[in-house]
Amino acid sequence: MSVIKLLYGLVFMLLLNHAFASEINEGFHFSPERLVYLESNPKGISTGLQNGTSKAALIQAQIIPTDSQSGLPVVEHLGKSHDAFLITPPLHKLGINERFNWRIQRVNEGKLATDRETVFYVALKVIPESESNHQAPSQFILAPTIYLKMLYRPRQIDALRLDSQTEKLDVVVQGNKVIINNPTPLSMTLATLSVGDYDVPVEKFTHGIAPFGKQVIDLDKSVSGTVTWRILNEYSIPTKLEVRGANES
Repeated sequence: MSVIKLLYGLVFMLLLNHAFASEINEGFHFSPERLVYLESNPKGISTGLQNGTSKAALIQAQIIPTDSQSGLPVVEHLGKSHDAFLITPPLHKLGINERFNWRIQRVNEGKLATDRETVFYVALKVIPESESNHQAPSQFILAPTIYLKMLYRPRQIDALRLDSQTEKLDVVVQGNKVIINNPTPLSMTLATLSVGDYDVPVEKFTHGIAPFGKQVIDLDKSVSGTVTWRILNEYSIPTKLEVRGANES
């Protein structure tokens, strides 16, 4: 799985018991661009998925909230979309090699923050085509779900762009921990992070840093030296390299 896919698309396998499961990580393709829903855009946004597997699949689509502590989707909300958004169609049969786009529309005001971004996930549950003639009665499959991060950017901060905000991150190294404070109203996802000659594995920072939030990254060893990082911008392109000296905060 590519770095961009890891940062912006999570595939959770709940139960896998036949060959179709092994295709799902690499077989479904989506745009690497960030899903940024601007409040000022009355037309909403779209997101697409292409089926590169050997089977057709029924896709169930919905919008779910994010856990504020972990940054992960709140899976308890699967089966019920967030009432502020409508994604259509909620069900679509995705044929072999077919690409399909879903429309996402804000349908009510709700209680979304007006001074910062709110993070949601587009949940696309993949239900593989039945093989009723070959499947034993005792077999069953719990469908995996692909989660694509969606950022809702309110009108008040509509003009802000990530390229102009990355230098504002406050990054401090304390032994085997990297502490990152985000004083901006934008959610940020690191593209790279290095301390001295140590490159922090991408798996350590896949979930992003919440607006006005903090992320603590635990490393396998104590590190020191100059800190450098890049953020993924709205087009999933790494921003310019930011550098902090070993004694700066």
